[in-house]
Amino acid sequence: MMLPEFKTTKTGVESQFGINHIGHFLFMNLLMPTLLKSPSGPCVVNISSAGHRASGIRLDDINFKGESRVCVDRKYESFLAYEQSKTANILFSVALTQKGLRSYGVDPGRWWNADGSLGKIVPWSSVGQGASTYIVAAFDKSLDKQSGNRLASYNIHSTTESYALDPEIAEKLWVLSEKLVGQEFRYD
Repeated sequence: MMLPEFKTTKTGVESQFGINHIGHFLFMNLLMPTLLKSPSGPCVVNISSAGHRASGIRLDDINFKGESRVCVDRKYESFLAYEQSKTANILFSVALTQKGLRSYGVDPGRWWNADGSLGKIVPWSSVGQGASTYIVAAFDKSLDKQSGNRLASYNIHSTTESYALDPEIAEKLWVLSEKLVGQEFRYD
């Protein structure tokens, strides 16, 4: 989900971060007690993007309001906010892995489900190809030791930025996310 202009959620969080990360963080954590009862253990697949490469997490300014705000001509840069939210999706997978769960950030690639006219310029995947990486992440047990990584085109992707895989940043994001939703989540 990407917005062209600055908006916030009802709780005051920049909308792309709120919808793409905070909403998923809360939803997954509310489901987790049930998921943990699964005989095979849960596997959380977070939708990420190669776009994460342009923005880390502004833990002290997730709304892009302070001096660290990236802007052009004093305008809100929605693409950087989107990229921050996609970095958060990968870091959420890292944090879940640290808590002993299987989780991956998955980049579906660029897929086109209309007439495919842009596919002549940019290499697009079919909807099925885009969805297949999610299936691999959720069910391929050979990836278990790679939990916390980002997948693209059915494999662990080597171009993931180091800040998106940093366990310390992942833990700080977890704490911030708990603060923003007003709940703590532990898996002991």
